[in-house]
Amino acid sequence: MLEAGQMLDDDKNKALEIATLYFRCFDSEVGRLVLEDLACKFLARPIVRPNEDAYAQGIREGRADLVRQILNQVEFAKSPEDPKNGVYEWHKKIIKDTYGEHSPKPSNRTRTSRSK
Repeated sequence: MLEAGQMLDDDKNKALEIATLYFRCFDSEVGRLVLEDLACKFLARPIVRPNEDAYAQGIREGRADLVRQILNQVEFAKSPEDPKNGVYEWHKKIIKDTYGEHSPKPSNRTRTSRSK
């Protein structure tokens, strides 16, 4: 019978294996450009816009959440022992590199429940 610690280690190893696949996919010049493009399109723009219904906002939030998930996987693969996994610092760097000094400020909606 497996002990609780052994199961946690097995789960972490499986999660790291999947995260490594994401990292390998985006750890190239082309992959980084694609990820930067996705971050700029779906994370740097507001989710909530005036005079729009919740359905449109939900679609935008879903797209942003997918990009956040990819960023989380990449960061976890890069530093699996880091409890914060630095995803939001990397996200801020992408936005700053793209927009320079006039970069939009990320909203609280760019954080997932795991990062709180």
